[in-house]
Amino acid sequence: MLTRVGLAGTKLLVTLKETLNPPQFGALTCCLSSIFCQPFKNKARTELSNYFTLIQGPPGTGKTKVIVRLFHSLSIGKLISPQVTLTNVLHLIYFQQYFQGLDEIIQLERDASQKRKRSNQGMLEVHEPKPRILICAPSNAGVDNIIQRLVESGFSQMDGSHYVPDIIRLSSGDACLTATAKMFSVEPRVQALMNMSTAEWSAWYSRQYQTVAATEERIKDMLKSNSHNSAIFDLYEVRDRALGDLARLERLRGLHAKSISGTLDWRRRQRIIDDITMSFIDEAEIVCCTLSSVNARRAFSASKPFKTIIVDEACQANELTTLIPLSYNQTHCVLVGDPLQLPATVKSKVAKDAHFDRSLFERLVFAGIQVNFLSVQFRMHSEIRAYPSAAFYGDRLVDAAVVETNRQSIHHRYWPFKPYAVFDIKHGMEQRSSNFSCYNQTEVSFIIRLILRYLKLNLCNEKRKIVVLSAYKAQCRLLQGKLQENGISTFVDVSTVDAFQGQESDIIILSCVRTSMVDIGFLADTRRLNVALTRARFSLWVVCNSAAVSKVPFWKNLIKDASTRGCLVPAKQVSNETTR
Repeated sequence: MLTRVGLAGTKLLVTLKETLNPPQFGALTCCLSSIFCQPFKNKARTELSNYFTLIQGPPGTGKTKVIVRLFHSLSIGKLISPQVTLTNVLHLIYFQQYFQGLDEIIQLERDASQKRKRSNQGMLEVHEPKPRILICAPSNAGVDNIIQRLVESGFSQMDGSHYVPDIIRLSSGDACLTATAKMFSVEPRVQALMNMSTAEWSAWYSRQYQTVAATEERIKDMLKSNSHNSAIFDLYEVRDRALGDLARLERLRGLHAKSISGTLDWRRRQRIIDDITMSFIDEAEIVCCTLSSVNARRAFSASKPFKTIIVDEACQANELTTLIPLSYNQTHCVLVGDPLQLPATVKSKVAKDAHFDRSLFERLVFAGIQVNFLSVQFRMHSEIRAYPSAAFYGDRLVDAAVVETNRQSIHHRYWPFKPYAVFDIKHGMEQRSSNFSCYNQTEVSFIIRLILRYLKLNLCNEKRKIVVLSAYKAQCRLLQGKLQENGISTFVDVSTVDAFQGQESDIIILSCVRTSMVDIGFLADTRRLNVALTRARFSLWVVCNSAAVSKVPFWKNLIKDASTRGCLVPAKQVSNETTR
């Protein structure tokens, strides 16, 4: 397969093998095999595996690295997401095949020119359009994360040299984008054209018209000579970009015509903006947007087709949302996510009972599609990784070599700041705020004392980021207030579990809040707990009432595991030592 797609024997392949672990490399090659090596020409695409590749990335396994590696600059040697890797490789292979096709056409034109003393240059004009890749995620943060990784990593040729593809970031008008994402946003390009003065428009139109005329003459001359094909490709690129600019400038003619200047109503003006936006989208080699914004851009239905669609965080979107980009492009789709973490947000119990929150990823798993499981994790200390791996992933997670050396910390030498600890608070009572969110003042007091004790160690050479997580907003508000009262709010962040998915921190303190012997609410949701228990790099400290939470089998097993490993610590014991 590697030979068939042109990777065998290349510097790019060597770098891929050096920077990807075996599960990541296996997911990459499986994806390439599904896209490029299926016998589509002689057999109907009836198998779901012909249309979809599934990559499951448990916490810390680098699933974004695989996406980016599909297009990442592999010579840097940094930790890359699967999404980035996949994009680099796909983009490179698609364009290699595209230019091979152009090369054959140019040779045919040269043969025709020699026989008929003229070139049938029109053959190139009807050649298939440039290959394009669509990258989606359920949230703007997810899309911007991919773009950030792409920019940091760059793109690599087969020989390891770098190149820059044309990337477009689509968003709705009120979306909050990162500074990096704004650099690739289509809206500023459109506004720059719409705000042109008539003199600027006229000068740019004339310049691009001359560029097209001069470039076409050079192409004709080079086709008659023995010029290298790559030089001819470059000229076609210049000409096509100029033609694209001319088409957009022509669409703006109504704004600068003297007879109707200033008389365009807002509807006609909006149509011009939409047309120019779509022209930029059609020219882009990689388009990045949220799943829902694809639906907002109805002109996508007329857009040039995409060769591959990559969906990151695919398990956080329900089936219908993921089907939006597929409704416009019947092409291969790569779904990257983890069905054992948080699903799509659905508040209606009726809808949940009807599995409205189920992702397309989960449906395809149920249908028997092979899942490429990324098993090597780079995030968590081995003591933190142990229970989630056993409880959620059948003990299949293993630590990368760097974890053993890079996840040791000075504070581990001081009791009770172990890499993993469950602090058992026997007393205290959950309460409800006016909006029925739960909070527990006893837990808050204990957590504040624990943080103050940690800060008093005054480890000058160790500045660890601390985040306190809770499933309840009322608990988060109470924690933030107490941190400010004690003057330590600048050292500690507070967040809900749901808001922290996809992020990580050096030290995580999980506040469980619940003390009821009947109902423990959010704590019974194992997918939410998977997120909470897998965010920490160096230390995870769980604060709970063990008797209350143990009513649920998952928590009963967690408490039993912590006790067996010597990680269950009575909170009273910590409090007594703190007050000495």
